[in-house]
Amino acid sequence: MQFHHVIDVTPTILDDGFSECHDLAAERPDVLHELIGRWWSETDRYGVFPLDDRNFAERAAKYHSAASPRRRRSFVLYPEMSRIPGGVTPLIYDRSYRIDAEVRLREGDEGVLISQGDVNGGHVLYVAEGRLHYEYNHQGTRYRVYGERPLPPGDHVLSMIFTRTGPCQGVAALAVDGRPDGGKEPLTTARYLIGWQGLVLGRDALSPVSWDYPRGFPFTGTIERVRVELDEDVPDAVHETFD
Repeated sequence: MQFHHVIDVTPTILDDGFSECHDLAAERPDVLHELIGRWWSETDRYGVFPLDDRNFAERAAKYHSAASPRRRRSFVLYPEMSRIPGGVTPLIYDRSYRIDAEVRLREGDEGVLISQGDVNGGHVLYVAEGRLHYEYNHQGTRYRVYGERPLPPGDHVLSMIFTRTGPCQGVAALAVDGRPDGGKEPLTTARYLIGWQGLVLGRDALSPVSWDYPRGFPFTGTIERVRVELDEDVPDAVHETFD
């Protein structure tokens, strides 16, 4: 990966007056050249180059070092873990992926299985009123998928499968123990960043992804583990890696 930048520097020295509106570069070329040399020296000392003027969300989603967890395609998450910061969550952007939550249910159990993001954008898989639900909040536009069959007590694998159909768009579907459950919902997805608050299992803490359940909405059943699997159908230009 190569960076190409053109640096346009207009040398300026401001006086020490209150308004700092007088350019003294022409009057003090000695000071000017000293400051320019110091600037280049400090950029080398602190590794400023290569300069990168792309926004944070794009850089966080596209470029990763060899040690970055974002180079993984498979994640296994456990309920005892703390919040995963937004900068190292699974890269679900503009690709197919699936979430499989292995749970144990009793009669009446409900709550959030996995949530990522916040009120500005995110997605959440949860159980409510005895059925599986998924919501994708794309910058305030909310897409919802509802399970059709009541969930019986016992051990289950509750799944959401997202299939990419085009740039930043796809179809979300639910499944219970490998069997389709409910319809499919077309949705438009985030390009680089879904939300700032990171990823949590078993609740939707802080700013909520969805308005459709009580604040936090902790899961009352048992989560054994949650698997997130990322497909390889992502375009090459979307997620690049470098060493």
